[in-house]
Amino acid sequence: MSYYAEQKKAFERVENAVKKGKAEGSVVDPVQDYVQDKRLSLTSLSFLPPAVQQKIYHTLIIPLQVVDSQQAYFEARSLHVTVQNIRTVADPPLYTSADIEKAREIFHNIVPKYPLLKCRLEGLNIFPASVAIRAFVSEEFRDLVLELREALRRNGVPDNKVYASGNVIFGNVTFVRFTTTPNKDFFAKVEELKECSFGEVHLEKVSLMEVNALCHPSSMRVIDTYSFQK
Repeated sequence: MSYYAEQKKAFERVENAVKKGKAEGSVVDPVQDYVQDKRLSLTSLSFLPPAVQQKIYHTLIIPLQVVDSQQAYFEARSLHVTVQNIRTVADPPLYTSADIEKAREIFHNIVPKYPLLKCRLEGLNIFPASVAIRAFVSEEFRDLVLELREALRRNGVPDNKVYASGNVIFGNVTFVRFTTTPNKDFFAKVEELKECSFGEVHLEKVSLMEVNALCHPSSMRVIDTYSFQK
């Protein structure tokens, strides 16, 4: 089975579990105001190219806002693929300045060894409290994540997130979080847009960051940024 096929199978397993009301991984608890949400995470993000961000905004976010404006939609400039989580959102944060320095050194030593990352954005997945674009990642992306994850664990800052996909590494681009249960028109529109595709995306760098669940610009603090080989 190809790695693409493994990821597709994992995406479908997660989606089927959600349909049955089962959350098999960490879920961000909904809040009414994600913009002012004080819960912060320590994570590493690779922002999408601006042209792709704009295409997603016009293809997905605007049509969904029209049918359900009550949900929390990402700004175009905030759209990203998470490379490796370190600590999930919490207030107060679940990490210390010492944890940040350990993570900074780990990323500095590992990220530059890897070539520019690639992922293919196609299809949507509904999660318990959000909707995301499926990001089918390369084997190099998988290897980077596994090396980072092991180095973080070995140095006392293990990733505290629970992953529904098990040993299969995939990515996603979350673009809306639920403040309440969306209306039926929202889910109908998601179904209509479900087979969307944004093609292959090249990720040139990754940023170690503190950020809230909406990745809102007002909450962002970039700790350091690392470039992949070109």
